[in-house]
Amino acid sequence: DEESRRLPEIRSGEQLARQVINATQHTTEPPPRYSEASLIKKLEELGIGRPSTYTAILKTLEDRDYVTI
Repeated sequence: DEESRRLPEIRSGEQLARQVINATQHTTEPPPRYSEASLIKKLEELGIGRPSTYTAILKTLEDRDYVTI
């Protein structure tokens, strides 16, 4: 809701409540890269292609430099 995201109005001289802000540092890791087998499994999960076309799909992806296998 847009109203709940708005900052309240502040008037000159108005006292503001102090809040503690703690900065924390963390890192994230990217998802693992696809192997040929995991890419075929993902194609199956998404309903893309048929077992007889997986080889052709992977070859097309590699020929067009979309992936490196």
